[in-house]
Parts: sequence; structure tokens; C-alpha cells
Amino acid sequence: MTGIGKIYFVAAPGRIKVGYTKQPERRLRSLQATDMEPLTTLGVIDGDRTTEKHLHEMLREHRLRGEWFQDCDAVRILITQAMNGEIVLPEEDLGPVGPELDNKPRDDFDPRLMSVCYDRCTELKAAIHRGEDKYKIRSMSQELIALTEVMLGQKLGAGGEA
Repeated sequence: MTGIGKIYFVAAPGRIKVGYTKQPERRLRSLQATDMEPLTTLGVIDGDRTTEKHLHEMLREHRLRGEWFQDCDAVRILITQAMNGEIVLPEEDLGPVGPELDNKPRDDFDPRLMSVCYDRCTELKAAIHRGEDKYKIRSMSQELIALTEVMLGQKLGAGGEA
């Protein structure tokens, strides 16, 4: 993957920044030099611009401005999950996802795909709740259907029945 760097989480009173850089220490110094409030680094994970964009999308309902989000429990929980590797981020390799690539027997669906599916379902529910544009909701629904088909393909490829 090109552009691998770091995703950093920085807190100031009432707000949290989720950003991308290749040099987190330098970026924090730069942010601190231009911010009137004291900044605290909450954490840093490996990632790229795609990872950053994915996290921003997951946090969009808490956006204040640009890369700054409201400092609230929901934002802090997502940051903790990202730092603990509990959410699947785009740069992670999901490995083989079709029966033609992976014919090992399975007792259950791939937990990584289940996690992605759960995240997409949660995002879809939030979009519906916010009254997003019907075309955006349709697109999100189609992505969820595609993920479901991949999981069913794995199950059927392992001799299971849908």
C-alpha cells in the first residue's frame, strides 16, 4: 500500500482531531503552535488517507469542522476501538473472500467480514435516521447486500446451505 503513515487522535477541550501524517510528533508540535488550547495525544495507529477518510465517515455525525469532532463518548469509543484493532479499517487485508479462493470448511462466517457487515449496517441505520438522500441510502444498502453475498458465497463454498 502506498502512503502508509499514521492516523493520530488529538484532544483539545470539547473537541478531538482525527488526522493523517507520516510524522506524528512533528504534526502535534505544529498543531500546538497554532492552537490556543493545550492539546493531548490520545493515540496513534498505522494507516493512510483511506483509513483517515473511513474514520471521518464513521464519525461524520459528530463533525464540528474539518477534521475536528465533538469530544463525546461515541467518538472516544470509536477511537478506542480503532486503537485496539476492534474495527476493520480499509487498509487491513481481509484475505481470501470467495469460495474459489478459500475452500476450507467453516463452522461460521468469517468474523472479520461479520465485523465489516455490522459496521456498514450501523452506518446505514444512522444514515436512515438522519434522513440522508435516498440515493446515498440505496448505495449503502447495495454495499451491504454485496458483503452479504460474499459471506453467503463462503458458506456455500464450504458445503453449507443458505
